Amino acid sequence: MHPLEKKVLNNCFAHHLLQPGDSLLIGVSGGPDSMALLYIMAALAPRLGITITAAYANHGLRPAETPAEELLTREQAAKLSVNYRTARLPVRERAAEQKISIEHAARDLRYAFFKEIMTEIKAVRLAVAHHADDQAEEVIIRLLRGSGRQGLAGMRMRRDEVIRPLLTVARQEIIIYLQDRHIESLADSSNSSRQYLRNRVRLDLIPRLIREFNPALKEVLCRTAAILQAEDELLAEMTVKAWRQTIQVEGHRLLINLEAFAGQPLAIKRRLLEKAFWHLKRRPGQRQIESIIHLTAAHPHIIHLGRGLRAWRENGRLIMACPQGETNSRQNLVDLDGPGFEYTISGPGIYQLPALNCQLVVEVTAPPSIAALRQEGSCFLDYALINFPLSIRNYRPGDCFSPVNGPGSKKVGDFMTDRKIPRSRRRQIPLVLTNGKVAALLNQVIDKDYRITLGTRKSLKLSLEEE
Repeated sequence: MHPLEKKVLNNCFAHHLLQPGDSLLIGVSGGPDSMALLYIMAALAPRLGITITAAYANHGLRPAETPAEELLTREQAAKLSVNYRTARLPVRERAAEQKISIEHAARDLRYAFFKEIMTEIKAVRLAVAHHADDQAEEVIIRLLRGSGRQGLAGMRMRRDEVIRPLLTVARQEIIIYLQDRHIESLADSSNSSRQYLRNRVRLDLIPRLIREFNPALKEVLCRTAAILQAEDELLAEMTVKAWRQTIQVEGHRLLINLEAFAGQPLAIKRRLLEKAFWHLKRRPGQRQIESIIHLTAAHPHIIHLGRGLRAWRENGRLIMACPQGETNSRQNLVDLDGPGFEYTISGPGIYQLPALNCQLVVEVTAPPSIAALRQEGSCFLDYALINFPLSIRNYRPGDCFSPVNGPGSKKVGDFMTDRKIPRSRRRQIPLVLTNGKVAALLNQVIDKDYRITLGTRKSLKLSLEEE
């Protein structure tokens, strides 16, 4: 057994990468790293008791090179009696459609392709050819991008279904292995383009750091990543425990108990919010996380987090949600809490209000008693001052009225704030409008111009009833 094969075998055992009977998919590109991985895993397959399949993703970005790569990977898989899959991926089309980078689109489509094959062949693991030099580059790139401890821990040997058996192997060890085994590979011309940050780090930055600062730089970076990974595992366990104590999942919303959150160490707060972003299928950003931490200790207000995601304080909790779905709109913040609705009331009768899961009963009655006026659930207006049709809708920015017993005109939003009505309920409170003017907030207050007086002969009674 070649020394490199033995090293990879030890990685598989030490990190529990595979179990006897597993089906393994290997991503191959025709480059030195993936061809070495293919040969190594093929050599270890009997010892590990696994079956393997190779998959080549044609991104359509280098038409002059991909035919040779596909031919080489197909031939080498056949030589090793390894099953083989390939597909042409519409990378440029996806990048243009979703307005993302070519690299982002390529990665998304590549892993979707791998996932599809894994489902087909019932594979439990996907092996990719990242090695120790890649790890060193990744740590530097994440440092340049401002990653925290979790990011600086670099790539994991195993994460979910993805495994990296070569992660402790230096690039030079791979080259020696290819030479010893007489394995053919091809060079990817894009790896020499300084258009990409990763290539500039590999071709320019790391050689200079090695030359002028530390000849053992790659080893130091990999060792640092390993140390941070061990510490990160402990923090991950603490975060899981803190999540159970702090965060409640309610449909598509996360409710964060502010008192429990305030008692967490800062490092755990950050990790809880990172986990919250991932739970909501968003990539966390450091600035966003810091802004939310500030929000938890600030006066109640709301912040935009991109693509419709909002965070706001309410009744001792911080809520993260997309009240209006995914949208880039930075709409007025008080107009976020629930969908809009509007219904026309042509006269007395019973009207269904689907947006509120209730019905509105409208009837003309004699003037109510003082006791009836104080009862909850109904609203009484002076019928002589009402003109049909009425409009029943939720609050909109700019709405004003003159509440009974108030000093004068007041914005509806300010009234709700004074009453400490949670933001999540504000757009669920129906407003009654006649001739375009707010006559009442149902079950809350009426405008003084429409109040019942000693001169009232008939009243208009509006009652909300559950269906």
